[in-house]
Amino acid sequence: MTVPGPSMTDANGDRLLAQLDRLTPTDYPARAPELCASLVSVGESAASRGDLASASAFVQAAVDGFERLEGALGPRDKGHYAWAVGTLGTLRADSGDIPEGQRLLEKSRDVFAELNPIDPGLWDGRRAQTLLNLSRVLARQGFFDQALDVARSAVTAAGGLGETSSEALTATRGAALLTEAKLLRELNRPEEALAILEEAAGAFTTLLEAAPAIARDLADLALEPGTSLQTAYPALGDILATTAAVLAEAGHVEAALRYAKGAVDLLLPADEGSVRLRAAAAMSTYASLLDQAGDPSAAVSMARTSVQIAEQCHAEGVPDNAGVLWGSCFNLAVDLVHAHRLTEARAVASDALARIDPPSEDQALWIDRMRSVAELDDAEPDPH
Repeated sequence: MTVPGPSMTDANGDRLLAQLDRLTPTDYPARAPELCASLVSVGESAASRGDLASASAFVQAAVDGFERLEGALGPRDKGHYAWAVGTLGTLRADSGDIPEGQRLLEKSRDVFAELNPIDPGLWDGRRAQTLLNLSRVLARQGFFDQALDVARSAVTAAGGLGETSSEALTATRGAALLTEAKLLRELNRPEEALAILEEAAGAFTTLLEAAPAIARDLADLALEPGTSLQTAYPALGDILATTAAVLAEAGHVEAALRYAKGAVDLLLPADEGSVRLRAAAAMSTYASLLDQAGDPSAAVSMARTSVQIAEQCHAEGVPDNAGVLWGSCFNLAVDLVHAHRLTEARAVASDALARIDPPSEDQALWIDRMRSVAELDDAEPDPH
């Protein structure tokens, strides 16, 4: 598949804008809604390549075009209008205008709510995405209780079609469940969070096991710029990896291993930097679990691969790479200790201390833990 470059995307948007401007008052009601819907698609494509300014301009034009028709929109066009408003709200929030983003997402939610009784299944995918994005915007402001209610509404919307749900809805539902679980953890409700994470991971694991070809097609589609799954797909890997970590903390190592392996299998192979970085983190978790399960040799091999991928992401300047690289190096060092390869463990830890910035949160603790490996004597205990 050939991905349109910036100039092609902008040219398509400019062409649509010109067509919209040329419409006569007589033609406008019949032709404008279709042109406006196409502008939203072009805007989403621009956003997927990081051009938020162009994306906002195209989607704002679409919203303005729909609003010119005021009360003349039918149910189908009103659904496209709600989608446009929600997309614009997400773009505003991503550009830093959180209050305006929240206002627009709430407006989109309300328009979708009016349409839902007319045809409950028609707009559930777009409605679920709007609710999910609204939940994230509320959470960014610390409104965790409100965000939790909205995230649960997103889960319900995305699951409304049950077994007939598309892969896109499955992905959106998984991302909404992950958001719900994270909010429950913020609200200090870890047992509920674990139950939600297991539900999310179980739902996608079922898809991987029952329809692996569809799951792989979904993964390939998610990596293509401009698709609705581009952000949801890595979140599915997060679901599996986060579930693995939570289960491991609860002592369920065998179950955690299954989820960690699922995360690695889902996220690799990948070309996009942020997905490879997530894969490195998932592999590091998987390596630690292999170590806990009593296979330090396999753990060291997996941990080394995790470090190699994280190093590549670090060299490419992938955002947030340092924390993942630091964690991968620490886990490799610990796995080497458990494999009784102390010289190698000390070398890995010393190298990390010399050239990698530790995670900003609990930085002193991370440095102390890494230093405890670097300075480990042959007779000293496990650095964990």
